[in-house]
Amino acid sequence: MGAPTPSLAHVYNSSVMQELLQDHSVRGRLVAMLPDEQQSVDELYHIISSPQIRQAFSVLSHALQSDNFNTVMSNFGLNLMDGAAHLQRGDG
Repeated sequence: MGAPTPSLAHVYNSSVMQELLQDHSVRGRLVAMLPDEQQSVDELYHIISSPQIRQAFSVLSHALQSDNFNTVMSNFGLNLMDGAAHLQRGDG
């Protein structure tokens, strides 16, 4: 059995997002995904540092590490076969 998969809470944190948001292209794409009345850089920073986003990542992480993995991936429109080769090599 391989190493345990890290939770999204270990991968995602507001300092990582703060660094990513230094890239104007990334920041612009994320702001554009917000509801019209919330499309501002200030609102984006508020959202990424909120307890609600941390809770959402925790719930998603739990779902991805459960028997519901295939359903979660399908709900996001992701093809499960895209990463199959990496998983077979042990680098997924």
